[in-house]
Amino acid sequence: MSHFAKTFFSDTDKFYNAATDELSPLFEEKLASVSDARRARIERARNNVTKAELLCAELLRDYALSTVFGIKNPEITLNEYEKPYLAGETDKFFNISHSGRIVVCTVSDVECGVDVENATRPHDLMGIAGRFFSTMEQNAILMSQNPTEAFCRLWTIRESYVKMRGTGFSMGLKALRCDFHRGKASMIENNVPQTDAFFDEFKHIYGYRACICTKEPVEHEVKKIELA
Repeated sequence: MSHFAKTFFSDTDKFYNAATDELSPLFEEKLASVSDARRARIERARNNVTKAELLCAELLRDYALSTVFGIKNPEITLNEYEKPYLAGETDKFFNISHSGRIVVCTVSDVECGVDVENATRPHDLMGIAGRFFSTMEQNAILMSQNPTEAFCRLWTIRESYVKMRGTGFSMGLKALRCDFHRGKASMIENNVPQTDAFFDEFKHIYGYRACICTKEPVEHEVKKIELA
């Protein structure tokens, strides 16, 4: 049986003006269209950047679930680690990530996780890598022609795996190690190769690294959409 994953991505440009730090009239219009609970969560965000990201994540998720599964006004529930699921569904899954001005949502018929990271933004590369990455991975970052992108690649693989598992960071990122065979990523957890985690990295978004992780092999499609 073949499985699928579809990833949609968009940006916050029409919702937030970085030059003025102002939310646009379109933001206010779209905010009024979401539920009271969602609106309250967005309005509690600490700054306008985050408000725009959260609203776009809501809109993108609704678009993806409606387009792929025909589900409108989805009922969302959380597991004990706060991973969101579609209430009552056992073969319809989704996951969201956002970084900077980019928001992504993956939907699939198997458990999935997605992560996107800005590969041009400064990171405390070796400080973070020293806490969570293996010595081999740290050396790979140091020897890379683009250390920031190399770091983001390893981070998105890890993060997508953790989000697919749905256990949050309870497993501990230090227990994870990325391995590669002919450029294809796989995961080792506590020195045990994970045979039910499959990765698809994609670079459709300029300046960003992104990766999905699914519990089964999937045919993966990536598409940009406009949320206006």
